[in-house]
Amino acid sequence: MNFEDMLKFLNFYLNDDKSSYTVKCSRFVEPISIEIPPMYLEKPVTSIGERAFADCKSLKSIVIPDGVTSIGDDVFKGCESLTSIVIPNSVTSIGKGAFQGCESLTSIVIPNSVTSIGKQAFTLCESLKSIVIPDGVTSIGDFAFAGCKSLTSIVIPNSVTSIGKWAFQGCESLTSIVIPDGVTSIGDFAFADCKSLTSIVIPNSVTSIGNSVFVDCKSLKSIVIPDGVTSIGDFAFAGCKSLTSIVIPDGVTSIGDFAFAFCKSLTSIVIPNSVTSIGNFAFGECRSLTIYAEASSKPFGWSNSWNSSNRPVVWDYFG
Repeated sequence: MNFEDMLKFLNFYLNDDKSSYTVKCSRFVEPISIEIPPMYLEKPVTSIGERAFADCKSLKSIVIPDGVTSIGDDVFKGCESLTSIVIPNSVTSIGKGAFQGCESLTSIVIPNSVTSIGKQAFTLCESLKSIVIPDGVTSIGDFAFAGCKSLTSIVIPNSVTSIGKWAFQGCESLTSIVIPDGVTSIGDFAFADCKSLTSIVIPNSVTSIGNSVFVDCKSLKSIVIPDGVTSIGDFAFAGCKSLTSIVIPDGVTSIGDFAFAFCKSLTSIVIPNSVTSIGNFAFGECRSLTIYAEASSKPFGWSNSWNSSNRPVVWDYFG
């Protein structure tokens, strides 16, 4: 498609600096493929505006030119036919909801120049199978990959320090993941409903495991909680019915409501003396479980219904 034909599909807006342009798709026609020109009226195209191609349901491929530094919020949201996109090394940020609902997108290469991935950036990209997050990205936003049910592989670089809420929720084909050293926080529901997840490595830098982080990870068999963790949130491992072993380190002070509820394969757990608070139904319906507690009797801060299923407890345990 030549430049003149391309102009039928694109609108250009002069930026505040008066020396560059932002591009958006014309709403009068809907293209199948687009190659955004690097220049317009002798000035560079440097950004793609918010919702620039949102709901262009026929758009299958697009080429973004070198020089574009940002992909705005919701730019390709709802482009359900999009299968191919080239992102240049000049791009440094991918906005909120940028590819949300691009259900035909199977793979994407994020260039090394990108330092941030916004909330909901790839939510409901149901055909996305693999993605490499480049070194330099420091945070993965809330809902970033939620509902990417075909995602089997993802590499998180050492530069990442935080993983947002619901970040990988519903990634039901994801079998394993390594969280790099340096991550200090994992948001609530971050790996909820990852039904095929069998193993995960949590680094020592993590200090808390949030609410429902691994809820309904039905294939998760074992997990080691690092020594730096001080709290395990509500429903953190609830419904992990294949979980057979878990190690709670000295230093954990609180275990939330329903934290291990419905872990039907869990046979034993040792609760260290450091735990001063256990919430309601923390081990509810763990029918095969024997609890080993270093305390000589129930501490004051443990809920009266902490052991709601009346699992056998061995007190004053020092194995």
